[in-house]
Amino acid sequence: MASDQDMQDFYSRGTKNNADKWEKKTIAAASKTLSRLQSDETAEGWSTNVSSEQAKKRYKKRVGNLKESDITDAIKDGGKSAYSAKTGTETTAKKWLKNTKPYIEVAQEFSNEKKVITSDADREYNMLENMRRMMAKKEELDR
Repeated sequence: MASDQDMQDFYSRGTKNNADKWEKKTIAAASKTLSRLQSDETAEGWSTNVSSEQAKKRYKKRVGNLKESDITDAIKDGGKSAYSAKTGTETTAKKWLKNTKPYIEVAQEFSNEKKVITSDADREYNMLENMRRMMAKKEELDR
């Protein structure tokens, strides 16, 4: 099995590599985001949950003045760097490792015990056995 540091590095690399994908996807959705923010339905929902008239006026004014370029600029200026910031990925990599390591260990244990698949019944047996072991590990960790 890989070392803890190798697993954290794997997670961090993936997060940093996905920052570009996140930025492109989020920018592509900027017009939808703006449409949703400026929709009557959103304004009604917001007004229902906010009692201050001053806050309601401020919301309408700011959302009314918002342009798609404001959203895309914000994503380019801060979003991508925040998504892949070294401190953020290190922290989340440790959390990811803590939460997944017990399951990775279980998967490692039973990956060597699987039946050779020669039929659908063997495939089904392996899948059910994997699920049984994972659920047993979850119950153990939840105690």
